[in-house]
Amino acid sequence: MLHNLWNLFVGFFRASNFGFGGGAVFIPLMQVEVVNRFHWLTNAQFADAVAAANALPGPVGTKIPGYVGYQIAGWPGALVGVLASIGPTTLIVILLGGVLMKYANSPKLRAMLNKPGV
Repeated sequence: MLHNLWNLFVGFFRASNFGFGGGAVFIPLMQVEVVNRFHWLTNAQFADAVAAANALPGPVGTKIPGYVGYQIAGWPGALVGVLASIGPTTLIVILLGGVLMKYANSPKLRAMLNKPGV
């Protein structure tokens, strides 16, 4: 079970954090992990998961990891899949936000953030 949870974390961490763009960008990256690398689902099963994820409200980048994680390891797997896909980015935003707030009054930072000609 622990091995499956680790693989879920690694697979969805790679797929969600090594791409750039919206949720649709991550679908092929997730497919590589889910279908080709770990063989958790077949291509047809993955296509069904994508179709169901697109039919439901909310970001597709969290619904697919939640679904696949649940299929592999139940509720702990769903939690690990979702956390692997959003956790690292959330931590980076929090840390960078803290740095930005710390230096909010810095003239150099203000100069970098100002629009030219303003």
